[in-house]
Amino acid sequence: MNADFAELAIATNFSFLRGASHAEELVMAAEALGLSAIGVADRNTLAGVVRAHAAAKKAGIRLLVGSRLVLQDGVEVIAYPQDR
Repeated sequence: MNADFAELAIATNFSFLRGASHAEELVMAAEALGLSAIGVADRNTLAGVVRAHAAAKKAGIRLLVGSRLVLQDGVEVIAYPQDR
C-alpha cells in the first residue's frame, strides 16, 4: 500500500451534481491504486460515509470522515473533525 498518499476530497454520488460514483466504487478504486486511506467529504452532508465505512472496513483501508461545507457566501471548506 502507498502510505505516502491519501485522497482527502472524495465526493460520492450523495454530492448531487458533483460526485457520480458510489462510495463502494470509490473504496474499490482506492484499494486498486494501493492507497492506505481515503477521505470522503460530500457537499454539506455525511450521507456517503456510511457505505464508505462498510466498504473501507472490508478492504482494510482507513476512512477519514469529513464534509465539504459550502456556505451561503460561496466559501467552501473541507472539514475533518478530530473527535465527536
